[in-house]
Amino acid sequence: MEDSNEVETPLIKQFFKGAANKKEQEPPVKKVSLGQLWRYSSSFDLLLIFIGSLVAIVTGMGMPLLSIIMGGMGQAFVNATTLLDPSVSSNETAYSNYSLDKFSDDMEDQILYSVYLGAGLFASAFVQVTCFLIASENLMHRMRKEFFKAILRQDISWYDANHSGTLTSKLFDNLERVKEGTGDKVALAVQFLAQFFGGFIVAFIYDWKLTLIMLSLSPFMVICGVFIAKLMASSTEKEAAQYAEAGQCAEEALTSVRTVYAFNGQEIECRRYNTALAKGKVNGIIKSMYTGIGLAMTFIVMFGSYCLAFWVGTNFVADQTMEPKTLLTVFFGIMMGSMALGQAGPQFAVIGTAQGAASAIYEIIDRNPEIDCYSEAGVKLNDTKGHITFQKVAFNYPSRPDVSILQGISFEAKPGETIALVGSSGCGKSTTVSLLLRYYNPLNGSSKNHPLDIKVTDEDSKSDEIDEADPKSDVKRLEKDLEKEGAKPRNLFAILKYARPEALLIFFAIIMAIIQGSVFPAFSLVFTQILNVFANTDMDKVRRDGHFWALMYLVLGFVMAFSLFFQTILFGTAAERLTSRIRRLLFRNILRQDVSYFDETSHSSGKLCTRLATDCPNVKSAIDYRLGSVFSAIVSVGAGIVIAFRFCWPMALLVCAIFPLGGVGQAFQMKYFQGKSGKEAKEMENAGKTAMEAIENIRTVQALTLEKRFYNTFEQYLEIPHQMSIRKSFVQGITYGFASSIFFFLYAAAFRFGVFLIIKHGKMPMDVLRTLYAISFTAGSMGFASAYFPEYMKAKLAAGLIFKMLETEPNVDNMSDSGIPADSIKGHVNLHHVQFAYPQRSDVQVLKSLSIEAKLGHTLALVGPSGCGKSTVVSLLERFYEPLGGAVQVDGRNISEYSLKGLRSQMALVSQEPILFDRSIRENIIYGLKENEYSEESIHKAATLANISGFISELPEQYETRVGEKGAQLSGGQKQRIAIARALIRNPKILLLDEATSALDTESEKVVQDALDRAREGRTCIVIAHRLATIVNADCIAVVNHGQIVEMGTHNELIEKRGTYFELTEKQNAKKQ
Repeated sequence: MEDSNEVETPLIKQFFKGAANKKEQEPPVKKVSLGQLWRYSSSFDLLLIFIGSLVAIVTGMGMPLLSIIMGGMGQAFVNATTLLDPSVSSNETAYSNYSLDKFSDDMEDQILYSVYLGAGLFASAFVQVTCFLIASENLMHRMRKEFFKAILRQDISWYDANHSGTLTSKLFDNLERVKEGTGDKVALAVQFLAQFFGGFIVAFIYDWKLTLIMLSLSPFMVICGVFIAKLMASSTEKEAAQYAEAGQCAEEALTSVRTVYAFNGQEIECRRYNTALAKGKVNGIIKSMYTGIGLAMTFIVMFGSYCLAFWVGTNFVADQTMEPKTLLTVFFGIMMGSMALGQAGPQFAVIGTAQGAASAIYEIIDRNPEIDCYSEAGVKLNDTKGHITFQKVAFNYPSRPDVSILQGISFEAKPGETIALVGSSGCGKSTTVSLLLRYYNPLNGSSKNHPLDIKVTDEDSKSDEIDEADPKSDVKRLEKDLEKEGAKPRNLFAILKYARPEALLIFFAIIMAIIQGSVFPAFSLVFTQILNVFANTDMDKVRRDGHFWALMYLVLGFVMAFSLFFQTILFGTAAERLTSRIRRLLFRNILRQDVSYFDETSHSSGKLCTRLATDCPNVKSAIDYRLGSVFSAIVSVGAGIVIAFRFCWPMALLVCAIFPLGGVGQAFQMKYFQGKSGKEAKEMENAGKTAMEAIENIRTVQALTLEKRFYNTFEQYLEIPHQMSIRKSFVQGITYGFASSIFFFLYAAAFRFGVFLIIKHGKMPMDVLRTLYAISFTAGSMGFASAYFPEYMKAKLAAGLIFKMLETEPNVDNMSDSGIPADSIKGHVNLHHVQFAYPQRSDVQVLKSLSIEAKLGHTLALVGPSGCGKSTVVSLLERFYEPLGGAVQVDGRNISEYSLKGLRSQMALVSQEPILFDRSIRENIIYGLKENEYSEESIHKAATLANISGFISELPEQYETRVGEKGAQLSGGQKQRIAIARALIRNPKILLLDEATSALDTESEKVVQDALDRAREGRTCIVIAHRLATIVNADCIAVVNHGQIVEMGTHNELIEKRGTYFELTEKQNAKKQ
């Protein structure tokens, strides 16, 4: 696997170094206030939050009431032990008046209280979770729409500084984090806080002195919680930013995949993507370290307080100033309160993460663009006549303020007149159109749609009246819903197969989980042993033995801390490495696919990016710390059952018979998640695709005022997932209520049967209590494990989608090195009776037995009407597709016999629409070349040949100037010339020109055409031409029509024939005149 070759960062060193220099190295993470998280909630949603909060408080305050019940039961069992066990009592027992009937009555009361409490908790838990989930889903529904609306609202200068991939990542990834931090996690945080206070209130009521002694360690626990929440929020924010960078790399490559393939840029894109992933992975591992440290410190303090409670409490009991009932009630109250605070920590960490994610979202939503396309202010152009005036207009692009574009330009276009703007590429011609469309505002002067300054006109009127293009041809139609991909969920073993390099990490993490799982069975034995000590009538023995067993709690605390710390780090590291590997493998496998793969609607760039950014991280949920909770629960429950059978097998049988009922809620929840998540994810993908299409084509969208249309479509796609999530909220509420309360009823039944065994069958009270507490203390681990199963279902579904893509083998492997080396290619091209139809339109034959030849060193020009198959020939030569019949040959060999990378390295393609990457000019020119394949001299020479060196030398950063997303910082002519330089530096044997000079002005076209003419010398050149004047010197011109060659010859020969070529020439000459 790839991880074996990956250089790992020394994480421990980096962790401590980073913590020491945090203020110096890291900018503070911006966070919104807690109340601002719900700024888009309706009155109804706020009411739900209010009701949910109140009910969560009731749930939390209700939990500590169990401590009173447990204290009463404990006292009853201590009394019964003193009465029945001769090893701990004497004739002078203080409990000589205690009887089995009294024991039965005491237990009957406590059992009824347990049943009532369980019923109340079921109702309250259901209400709190359902209310918060519905409120959160409604909030997310509005926030997604508001955020997308705000993105569409921004002016073009803002888009110049913000990459579309980052925006789409924020639209889904950051909002998902906000959703997690405003839903049931808030309900749980409120519940656990209420349980914390409730536990301590109960403890204070029963004995304030003992409670204060135990509280002496609480400040350390609070510090731990705050510390871990703050660090995790910061780490998560940085991790999200780093993964957003990876998403940007992936999107740029996938939206320009033909250019990537043509220039063998797959390895370059993989390296860029892997580098960005590595940063996110390291930060994720560091985050797991923070979590491990926080959990370890929390449990040391927690168990230390238990040790202190029983050490001091034993003294009180031995001095006969306190009953065991009081000590047990205080202990359970503090225990429930402390555990609740520990459980609240991760919930607040999620909320803190949501605050950080919301900050990035609100920053965009709250931004008021200088040019607001939604604004209704301004004069309506209802009766415009088209009188346009530029008066001393000056302008610099905001992204390059030191480069002056327009310097006091003035001109006038009267109604009905045609004004032609000419000049060298980059002189500002297109900039005037951008100012007229109000993509930007001029720095000085004014552009007027006479007699009004265009700044005071209404945005919608502007583009309706200025006819830039036909919406039907410039805006992509929305795709239909995805057909079912047929992917099946994958189980844990299939996921572990991909995690083989992490086998050792997972193995040791499971060992740590097993150690952790043994703590609570040991806890139950220590606890019942202390109760047995309290039943003794020898107070010296009570004090001596009580102190010993109290110290055992401290030992268990260190064992728990040790196991949790390493378990969290090991599982976290394994999960992050697995996620990183799956992302790398998937991205690499995507770049192996042939071009027809990307033509499928299910493999659009937006949906592929969703797979990489969202589904891949979901897979790690199967092997992260939640998997450890499952092993811990298995060990804990297993050990508890062994203990139960050892001391009271009849009770153990009953518990084993009724215990599985506790898993019913989790099983139902798993089934519901599996049945619904696929459809919900598919609809969200459609929404993501719509958003990406709009953002990537924002200039066209704004020019045609299509913001509302895209917004409405986005809104429609969100509706189905929203309704499904609302329905799911009720199911999750029921399952949470069931899981929270079922054990109260089970324990009540078990305790009732225990009383029966003691009274009717002579079982020793402590044996029965050991059995009950062995189950009671260990069954709680099932609650932690239950959190794994919903995440596991998401992981199974995501793994099904991801693994199917990983297992997809391409028809043509674009990263394969197999085949005959192409170094000796000379450039003789033949197409013999080639037949071809695009896979997505298999019923439309594009090439019909087409045969042409481009001799070595000759130029072959292909002309003909649009759609006749000219560009298809180039696609077949580049092996973007495979022909259905016939053969495509180079130097007499079928091109499928050559190494694909080698074949493409001998070709260079200049397309009609130049594709540049958001990197420097230098990086774009050398794109796809190895370090030994270029020099600084060759870069400058290629730029000179392409007539772009003069422009580059005038830039402040020259060749290191970034060109922006898709070359947005350059004019069309400048982009085209850089694309030509990129082709020329490769010194190809076969040059493919698809109207390479179409975007150039007249002067530049002549210079570049001369350069291309020189570049064609000694190599084969295939030119696709619309301007026939550019190919008059071609050695051979082939006229293509309906996929066939209808004429072939030199320019003069074809003119003399007076056929199709002659007619095309006459039409173009007539247009010029």
